[in-house]
Amino acid sequence: MLTTFPSLLMYSFFVPMLLRVAVALFFAKLAIGHFKHKKDVANELARHFKFLSHESSIWLTGLLILAELGVGILLFVGAWTQIAAILAALGFLKMAYFSPRMPLYAPLARSTYFLLIVICLTLLITGAGAFAFDLPL
Repeated sequence: MLTTFPSLLMYSFFVPMLLRVAVALFFAKLAIGHFKHKKDVANELARHFKFLSHESSIWLTGLLILAELGVGILLFVGAWTQIAAILAALGFLKMAYFSPRMPLYAPLARSTYFLLIVICLTLLITGAGAFAFDLPL
């Protein structure tokens, strides 16, 4: 069967950019939420992981926030997109695993994390798309 709207295929180079920006905005949303509730997230991490002290859970929360912001910025500007997509997929996989047990750390539904993992794997294969620092694949 032929394509219904063949003229839209000339815009296919912009689709990875939209996916990349959407994942970056999710990472920014998660990082801002973790920053706003830093003490509560640190307490949740300390309760879940018994080997962490309260001070080390606060440091770990800060590092997680910085990592989320870093990956989000890399995806937003399109720099090292494939590496950032792998890190994002691993981060979302971790959050999907902890979602039922740690609602402050992983506030979204598990199905949302799985959809974001699929988007990250798509970015891994297709590349950064338009308006990125990475060269097109």
